[in-house]
Amino acid sequence: YMSREAVLRRFLALWADNRTGEMYDMLSEGSQKLISRENFAKEAARATDLRRGLKGNYRIEWVGEERAKVTVSHQMLMFRSLTARTLGVVREASSWKIVW
Repeated sequence: YMSREAVLRRFLALWADNRTGEMYDMLSEGSQKLISRENFAKEAARATDLRRGLKGNYRIEWVGEERAKVTVSHQMLMFRSLTARTLGVVREASSWKIVW
């Protein structure tokens, strides 16, 4: 049994490595009904700033029981930019799934 945080961190690690097929398998049933595997891969790949930041330090801020805001920091010479994405984490059967 993996905690919701462990599942989310696994999903983010897969995203950092651009392993969209495995990410898709971690999505909730509802998310998989809304987006095809192919479209999901395209959408996840487009979020390059976030994906690149996941290889370094990122922060997870839980917003209630089933939402998490993921913020990555990009340090560039004299300035820093932040990129954030809020993801859902829901219980399905006996495991946690990601809501895209």
